[in-house]
Amino acid sequence: STLLNYGFVPDEPKKWDSEVSFQFTVISLEIGTLTLNTDMTKPADRELLDRKIDIWMIDEDQYVYDDGDVGERRQIIGVGMAESGHSLMSLLRVAVADKVDLENILKAAEKSGDVGDSDEEEEEVYGPAYSIARDPISLKNEREAVRLLLSKVESLLEGFSTNSELTGWKAVKDMNWNRSNAAKVLEGEKKVLLHWRNIALQAYQILRQETSFGAGSDYQSVLASLFEAKPNDFEKK
Repeated sequence: STLLNYGFVPDEPKKWDSEVSFQFTVISLEIGTLTLNTDMTKPADRELLDRKIDIWMIDEDQYVYDDGDVGERRQIIGVGMAESGHSLMSLLRVAVADKVDLENILKAAEKSGDVGDSDEEEEEVYGPAYSIARDPISLKNEREAVRLLLSKVESLLEGFSTNSELTGWKAVKDMNWNRSNAAKVLEGEKKVLLHWRNIALQAYQILRQETSFGAGSDYQSVLASLFEAKPNDFEKK
């Protein structure tokens, strides 16, 4: 936003695609506010949350925060950014995991080599959370993760005006330079969020029809293709 005040924004694009630098947005995730169905009066729930926090905070030293942001993970998302989608889903799967799913996530991390030894304690260190659950773990976990994704996206969309359609580039030509630039960036963010809402809705539709992730399920490959989709791919459906 500081750059916007000085008029720094890319030129109007010839077409909308994922290579336009301002057509992305950021989803902020905090483990303490993401965990579902947790009763902190129950020792088992408290223990599960503490374990998740340990995993979530493994890479904490890689982040620089403003005051009060400790433990926050900010994931950039855009159109066709498949790698971002896999990282985001990994964070969400960890956040919503129950005890069994979390143990299965950690077992999968062991098999994939995403585990190391702590220098200070004689125990294995898992993580980071954005990489240890890149594949679906269970049908229940995946449904909750996708629901949480949809909830986060819709919450961000509520910050935009719901009473008007996207204004388009020409509609902002009469604004002053800064307001015009800000409008362009916001329009790009909203388009990205609408695109990711389509991804979440499509994924959840598939999950409602799935009975298991056993043989014959193509959910994982379909999800990967959704992450690579363009906006007009959803318009054709």
